[in-house]
Amino acid sequence: MGMGPDDRRPPNDAGDDDATRSRAGVPIVLLSRPVSTPNPLPPISEARMVDALGRIPLFDGLTAPQLARLARIASERLYGSGEAIFRIGDPSEGLFIVLEGTVKITREIADVGDETLAVLRTGQHFGEMSLIDDAATRSANASAHHRVRALLLPRRDLRDLMFVDRELANELLWRFVRLLTRRVREANDRLAMLSASSRF
Repeated sequence: MGMGPDDRRPPNDAGDDDATRSRAGVPIVLLSRPVSTPNPLPPISEARMVDALGRIPLFDGLTAPQLARLARIASERLYGSGEAIFRIGDPSEGLFIVLEGTVKITREIADVGDETLAVLRTGQHFGEMSLIDDAATRSANASAHHRVRALLLPRRDLRDLMFVDRELANELLWRFVRLLTRRVREANDRLAMLSASSRF
């Protein structure tokens, strides 16, 4: 049986964005390029990193040398909407600071599903438990609710820096304690509300 012009065309024609092949009667779509390609972020100068850190409430009042030391260990991360930043049980990389976007902290609860523990926005931070607790795994899930630009201060580097700079360690630890106390109080309030609503 002769073949028409369409049959002789190669299955992945260079002029097509997508090409369709057939295997056992099932069409297979071949993509000629990735659906999305993340854009690499240009490195931030130390001066810009110091400026960014100085705008974060957690570091408010730190001296310029202390901010410079933090800037030297910080790196920038970019996450697309819905992308996981980390999951329960993952190794703890360190402290994250939200520069842009929204981060959801969740945990799966039996018979309930994913429960949102916190929604964090610009200037807020998460992952501080990894600096206090020697268990080096994550206890919750974190994902980008919207596109997120964040700074990561690696766990080991930050703990080393806090060991050398005791004044910095004292400032940060007290701030972490106040934050964790507030989060425990908010969690207790949520549990009280759930307990009250379950009675009706």
